[in-house]
Amino acid sequence: MKAPGRLQRLGIGLILIGAYGAVGLNVYWRGNTAYETPLWYPEPIRSANRSKREHPFRRPYIRKEFATGSRRAVDTNQIWVQRPKMRFPKSTVGLNAVDSLELARWGVSLGALRHFLKERQRWCGFSAVEQLPSSARTWPVVWELDSLPPRRVLNRLPEPVLAGHPLVGWERARSLGKYRRSVRPVRSWAELRAVPGWSDVDVHQLKRYFVLNRKDSLSLHP
Repeated sequence: MKAPGRLQRLGIGLILIGAYGAVGLNVYWRGNTAYETPLWYPEPIRSANRSKREHPFRRPYIRKEFATGSRRAVDTNQIWVQRPKMRFPKSTVGLNAVDSLELARWGVSLGALRHFLKERQRWCGFSAVEQLPSSARTWPVVWELDSLPPRRVLNRLPEPVLAGHPLVGWERARSLGKYRRSVRPVRSWAELRAVPGWSDVDVHQLKRYFVLNRKDSLSLHP
């Protein structure tokens, strides 16, 4: 059998190009999704009992609210719990003596309770009502300024622990740490105010939480 010549091969190529071009124009004009798949890929066979949609949406789950509430058409995947009525005490309450169980009995939310305890731990005890978080200031409670925990030695605290206190911060903690390493530990409150960054510190408020010497660490609250 004689091999096809150059003109025959060129004709066969033109015929194939024309065939693929006709298929492409048919897809463009008709917009039929059956022609979007390649010619060598078979069309998927749909069963008679299967929906035309490949991934049908699940119908929304309908459930009841409370006994007196209405039914919801769409499930929000949230657990709705009826909040108990808040019952605050009429007597005075210690700022540093109240615990989490007492706050929960009042009906305080979990977020407000956690924020209250976190702020009290950060301050190492509240010494003023202004130190309370904003959510706790709205509670109709008569607060009492009770005793604080034992005061800590300022010269022996590491910089990360010292920087966590709201009265100090990172800048003052680094400055005091540098002064203790290069010069000496501070011996008086006047010397502490001479350290760079400590000139505007509230010494009266600072004395409620810190002492300079170890022998004064177990002294009573001033």
